[in-house]
Amino acid sequence: QTDPHEDGGKWCRLLGLKLRPRHYEERVLLNYIVKLCDKQTTYMIHNQLMANNIVEDYILKAFEVIPRENFLPFEKRPKAYLDEDIEIINNRYLMEPRIIGNIIKLSKIKKNHIVMDLACSTGYSSAILSKLSKKVYAIDNKTKLIEQADSNIKKLNISNIVFLNKNPVNGLKKKFDIIFIFGGVQYIPTNLFDSLKSDGGSLITV
Repeated sequence: QTDPHEDGGKWCRLLGLKLRPRHYEERVLLNYIVKLCDKQTTYMIHNQLMANNIVEDYILKAFEVIPRENFLPFEKRPKAYLDEDIEIINNRYLMEPRIIGNIIKLSKIKKNHIVMDLACSTGYSSAILSKLSKKVYAIDNKTKLIEQADSNIKKLNISNIVFLNKNPVNGLKKKFDIIFIFGGVQYIPTNLFDSLKSDGGSLITV
């Protein structure tokens, strides 16, 4: 694990802080924040994922290395590891970890898969999927969310996600092993199924 004393600037960027730990008090504060996030991640894995029969090591590892708090507005980051949906903007939410975990478990995702994350929001689910697949196409029709997602992913040095600000059913020629929709939808356009690979592609939602 990265020592915040040795690389405080990196941790500040990851946590969305303007603080630079040049003084003793600042280093103590940053060290406390990092340890708190580590404890909350451990709690999430044991009490929200494993407690709900999400025990696959490759899924748990993906959740462990992606800092959930990074994908929320700063004022909502203290809620990051609660087992509940958290509103990001009006009617758009960061879904609770156990639901994301269950969807991923049901998908039987493989490391060589090319997947779509539809309505990717600020990129948390895309980041998780990036650790489990070959490439992620993350799509959202909200420009502000796509810009924030792209910024979040760059801070984590993840390079296998492509962000698209568009309606996915219009002109997307790529074929996918899995299309994920991490959220409730009223209906699924039938032509979205045309984006699935013909040899067993899957579309999975709540």
